[in-house]
Amino acid sequence: MYLQNILNKFLKSTYGKSIRWSSFSIVVAFFKQMLLVPLILLAVGKDTYSIWLVLMALVNMVRAINVGQLNYSSNVINMNYAINKDITSQVELAKNANIIMGGIQLIIILILMIPDLLSFLLRESCQTVLDFHLSHSLLFLATSFILYQYCSLFLLRMFEPIGKINITIKYQTIGEFIDFVSTAMFFFMTKSILWTAIGTFISMSIYCVFIIAVVYKNIPFAPKFRDLIDITNGFCNIKKSFILTISFLIEKLNDIGLNLFVTRSYNTQTVPLFNTLKTVTNSTMRISYAMVIPIMPEMQKYYVKKEGYKMQSIIYKYWMVSTIVILITITVLCPFIPKIYTIWTVGKIEYNNILMFYLFLAVIVQSLAMIVVEILKKTNLIRRILFYNVLKVVTVIAILFTGGFLHKVEYIGIALLSGEVLALAFIFVTVEKRVMPPFAIIALQTVAIGLFATAFYLYINAIVSYLLFILATLLTISIYSLFMIKKYYIFRKQ
Repeated sequence: MYLQNILNKFLKSTYGKSIRWSSFSIVVAFFKQMLLVPLILLAVGKDTYSIWLVLMALVNMVRAINVGQLNYSSNVINMNYAINKDITSQVELAKNANIIMGGIQLIIILILMIPDLLSFLLRESCQTVLDFHLSHSLLFLATSFILYQYCSLFLLRMFEPIGKINITIKYQTIGEFIDFVSTAMFFFMTKSILWTAIGTFISMSIYCVFIIAVVYKNIPFAPKFRDLIDITNGFCNIKKSFILTISFLIEKLNDIGLNLFVTRSYNTQTVPLFNTLKTVTNSTMRISYAMVIPIMPEMQKYYVKKEGYKMQSIIYKYWMVSTIVILITITVLCPFIPKIYTIWTVGKIEYNNILMFYLFLAVIVQSLAMIVVEILKKTNLIRRILFYNVLKVVTVIAILFTGGFLHKVEYIGIALLSGEVLALAFIFVTVEKRVMPPFAIIALQTVAIGLFATAFYLYINAIVSYLLFILATLLTISIYSLFMIKKYYIFRKQ
């Protein structure tokens, strides 16, 4: 009864509601990733699927142009609301900047629609661009996602300063579901990239109108669109967020833009292999993401009020829980992944065991960095996050092109892992002490991941049995947990 009361209290709290909707988001993302691949492969084949992946990478890179400014504006609003409830001026500045950036994004899309330029970026013939109506598809897809980006990353985030981040996550999750359903439905019915783009544009536009209505009904300080745009103030806000904008663009190069680099380093046909394996490994990242995002408004408050010990305490708990969950998830799933992958890709994409190994390790390292990186983003520590992203992307691209020159696909995974490791080391060295836990905890994390990686490598190369791999993982987790709990209680007493 006591435990039930605690559980009910947790589920009714803002954080509990946020975790619940974040869990739904994981489910939606899982089905989106697992179902779209076989559906598109069966509907249009591997070659058209390759074109779709690279086209979506272009769309997402254009979206990334405004991600930095959107986050900067929302962070300013959240942190100012924590100390001053009157944030009308900050909201209007953000509105002006967003409208200007939206216009810039559309201009870039119109330039990218030029058939010769689009042909070069996609590494497809100009005739293929014309036959598949890829220029028009790009326009419909980009317009719909630019509009949704404004609604989900700016308007919906206005629930955060008033302590209702669960509503933000709720409507973002519903948006992901609508995107998934519309893409699947229109690909299945039309077997056409163009008509899928048009269907996505219609469905996302309708949902954006709904979001606008919800925000204006519930947020008293929502931006007033009846007022004229102040271009000068808008560009002033863009200038302040410029470094963060560059940082997010670089980050997206390492995320969604990698499909473009894989295309240039190897060939278009390599993209489905990389994208599908990255989808499998990144599914474990959703667990970490679901834990981190709901606590960011609190972390912003702690940072503004200089309550570093509270931030360190949360990082402790996150590292321990996320590390254990991810290691167990990988250990349980890894023997089944090859068969599931073959079924999932309907036998049209060859599985690569070594590439998967490196991608999983990259995800583990990225999960550790995630909470600190999000703190840097949400507190507008823009120079550090810029250096972090530059170091990671330069490392990845250098190793990626080396792998392409040597014609070794596994270098894609080595590139991602190397980039994550070097970038994480940069964070450990440079982030201020009031945010980061002591060095002993960092060392413990490193040893635990090293032991797991060794056992994992021996297993996938058939040097040890699956039973021994399980025992090694359980032993690593047990020792790691004991030391982490002991260190945590020592930290609490200080």
